[in-house]
Amino acid sequence: MVAVLVLLAGCQSQQIDVRQLVGPSDKVSFSEDVQPILTRSCGGCHIGNRTSGVSLDSYQQVTTSVGAQYGRRIVEPEGGVVPLLDKIGPSPQFGDRMPLGRSPLAPDEIATIQAWLDDGAPDN
Repeated sequence: MVAVLVLLAGCQSQQIDVRQLVGPSDKVSFSEDVQPILTRSCGGCHIGNRTSGVSLDSYQQVTTSVGAQYGRRIVEPEGGVVPLLDKIGPSPQFGDRMPLGRSPLAPDEIATIQAWLDDGAPDN
């Protein structure tokens, strides 16, 4: 795992190979896997609040939030960029990396969110 972390830290790409961190047959559940990450990591600003257009309280809020910096929904890809992933990645297109003023999400947490998005962001 240390080798993966070192590799990811040195990588300028904002895409993480989820196959290395989330098995190909693993189904990611929004309610069981993604929401706990968002609640734990984004609770100060985006849980119970709508900051910069983004509220992460529920599936409905996550999938309909329009990020002020991006001017579009945070889970919809455009030009290969998904705002939610971009903001938690090492070099966001706009503004600072999230969560602001806190430790970045772990690579496996980012991979979990990416796997959920790659599966079409289902309400499961």
